[in-house]
Amino acid sequence: MQQKRSRDGSPFADNEIQRKRVRSVSDGTKPMDWEASQPKDQIATDAQIEHVPPKNVCYGALTDVKAEVTYIKISDGLIQPWTSFHSFDLRHQEGAYLLSKPDSTTFGLIDFRTALCLRRLQGFDGVFFRAVISSISFGKIPRKPTKKKTRIDITINIVGPEGTIHKVGDALDNAHAYLQHPVFLESGTKYLNPHYLYDGDIMSDLRHLIGPMPADERLQRMSQAVENVLESLGEAHLPVSHTTDVESIGNFHLIGTKLKPHQIEGIRFILCREDSALSHTIDSEFLQLVETSLVPQRLGACRGGIIADAMGLGKTLTMLTAITCSRQAAGENLGPTLVVLPSRQILDVWDSEIHRRFQPGAMKCYHFHGDSRVKKNDALLGYDVVLTTYHTLAADSQKGRVLQDSNWLRVVLDEAHWIRNQSTQLFKAAQSLRAETRWCLTGTPIQNSLHDLRSLLKFLRFTPFCDKGLFEKHIIDPLRTDSDTSLVNLQYLLRIICLRRSSSLLELPPLEMKIIPVALCAEEQAKYESILADCQNEFDKLVCMDQKSKTCVLFATMMKLRRLCNHGTVPLIADFSRSPAMSPGRDVPTSDGCQLCTINGSDTQAMLNELEGCPECGRLLNIDIIPNLGVVSEYNPVVSANLRPPAPDFGMLSPPTSEQFFPAGTQYLAEPGYSSKLSAVVSNIKESSCSGSKSLAFTKWRSTLEILGEMFSNVGIKFLRIDGGTNAINRSSIVKRFQEDASISVLIMTIDSCAVGLTLTNADKVHMIEPQWNPAIEEQAIARAYRMGQKKTVTVIRYITEKTVEQNIVALQARKSRLAKFSLSDTADGDLGGALEDMKFVLNPEF
Repeated sequence: MQQKRSRDGSPFADNEIQRKRVRSVSDGTKPMDWEASQPKDQIATDAQIEHVPPKNVCYGALTDVKAEVTYIKISDGLIQPWTSFHSFDLRHQEGAYLLSKPDSTTFGLIDFRTALCLRRLQGFDGVFFRAVISSISFGKIPRKPTKKKTRIDITINIVGPEGTIHKVGDALDNAHAYLQHPVFLESGTKYLNPHYLYDGDIMSDLRHLIGPMPADERLQRMSQAVENVLESLGEAHLPVSHTTDVESIGNFHLIGTKLKPHQIEGIRFILCREDSALSHTIDSEFLQLVETSLVPQRLGACRGGIIADAMGLGKTLTMLTAITCSRQAAGENLGPTLVVLPSRQILDVWDSEIHRRFQPGAMKCYHFHGDSRVKKNDALLGYDVVLTTYHTLAADSQKGRVLQDSNWLRVVLDEAHWIRNQSTQLFKAAQSLRAETRWCLTGTPIQNSLHDLRSLLKFLRFTPFCDKGLFEKHIIDPLRTDSDTSLVNLQYLLRIICLRRSSSLLELPPLEMKIIPVALCAEEQAKYESILADCQNEFDKLVCMDQKSKTCVLFATMMKLRRLCNHGTVPLIADFSRSPAMSPGRDVPTSDGCQLCTINGSDTQAMLNELEGCPECGRLLNIDIIPNLGVVSEYNPVVSANLRPPAPDFGMLSPPTSEQFFPAGTQYLAEPGYSSKLSAVVSNIKESSCSGSKSLAFTKWRSTLEILGEMFSNVGIKFLRIDGGTNAINRSSIVKRFQEDASISVLIMTIDSCAVGLTLTNADKVHMIEPQWNPAIEEQAIARAYRMGQKKTVTVIRYITEKTVEQNIVALQARKSRLAKFSLSDTADGDLGGALEDMKFVLNPEF
């Protein structure tokens, strides 16, 4: 049979192979006689569908299919909470194909061109069709009788005997219709596609490629091209007008640290962009290259730019040294620099860098944070650097305005992607600051959309390209053309204003990845199924839930299941009376548009109260509930007397009390049964410690740290612990002790508060106790050990509980990796639709 088909893992299209689909058109047939009576229906969902006999296989799917539907009535309890797709039979009637319910009543008509394709297969024995409707399209179908027809998008799976596969492929070839990967397929059904370009002559099961349709080929190519541009920015070099000896001045102010070549280059780039005349000349030349009508008079006074180095290259030290060099060049302190940081923990990291890396008196620093911060801006004039957080800045912009009314020499935004959404208070507060120069430090200047970059340009005052219309015209629109010059303007723009170097500069040893599959024991499995049943019951009680309510229930269920994977059946009694949004010491109680941590609902807040950070955005939630949690400890005080270990020697630090380790109202009951997963973690760490390895262990849950500490104590493993409540002094002491004390095998940490800001290169094992909802957080955590200064091979060990939400989270990440990374649209981050569908996928036992 002629091979004209498709490729490896992506949908059927790329530069070499033309992707062809059946296009949808108005069917043109006369309206059918729709069924007037609607009894309670048995709708087949993605968890309830009757399985196809094993001898049948799916050949693939026809996509871009339209259906005109009337209405459908749903019985209570029929739609499961994790239903992402609904499947229906197709009935052939007088040349048309109708959507048919299990009771044989019909409710929809397939478009005419798709019907022509299906007719070509009607005579093949055993071949049948299943229409698949996503929950989003299914939600558009009226639930009551109506004269109005509704048009929805569907796909159609072609199923039949394996021996007929090539006949079906040839018949569709002749109709110029080509089978795509199904978006959904019943569990246990084999998937063999005659229109797929296999390696070799043997067809293999393609179930791993089943999933929602990715972006089209052009968008995928554009996304990859943009990523290539970002990765090439380290090649850009700008002339420097200064005669300052950057290397000598920078190293003179440092203690026990010598600047790396890439850091010296970074300082030169910063000084170049802060030179008013030079930056104006370079930016003017850029405007002339883009369009001669963009005359220099339209250019704003943009001084500053973006440092987008990869993790581990020392962006913090580079910026701080540049501050000392610019002051040395001026011969005086021209004013303070404001540095805005994601959290108090990162504020402590910057403060530690100043005091640990620089000569005494080289840089005078002030923390603008907490209730004791100054109330008048003139009190800040004597400082070189003022450190604050995004949420403190946002609160100050609404009341007090100490930062807003100050004239800053320089404003630096660390993790600047925090302001990518221009509708948030965080962006508005940062953008309205008064400063001579502005800098964005972020490893991801473009996270999801090209408009993320425009937000940074608006903060930087890079006119006219911070204007939406001009940005669309000269940056976005060329990318839509798919021409050879589509990336030119973006390349020019980024090369003059952004510096990005990859981690390849560090010449690090190999990074090894290892996955440890963990199976639930019988007791854990029973509890897992009980939680899913509770979720179903909750849905049955709330038939007419809105999208936010559904997301609330699914989120709480997902978090309960994830906690079960870690904790097993350990009984945990927790006080959830305090909402995480109302934790003491928080200046701004919202996360400005995050999909998950702004959801209201008692059960959802209960789950968030057990976490240190939001699963989606990583925002620290309620660490202030336990102000001193996480002081240095080799052992963990346990509630049950028979498990309490001997009193440890805490040296100069005060020993923690049980109240410091357990939030008010939270306790573990005596003699808990440890989980299968944590038993595996402890076993692996004990084994590696015998060979002299040092380990880092990251988890989302503070309660996981409690249980791990107890288990380590029981087997004689010395450990240290850091979490969001660890203050700067204790954090530094813990890191120092972990580095120097060979008897301490492991440092256990909460990932949200410790994935950034720590250098722990003496560790060569990184244990990721559970997969993270946002994989970027995992990468940040790994970079604590795999960074500048690491001399040993680092092994990352991931623990995945089989046949659970954890395995589905990994599968979801794999599916998303096949989609276009960047979009061209300017969309709000607050849309819950994507999060809802992702959670449905994760909760579905069928995947």
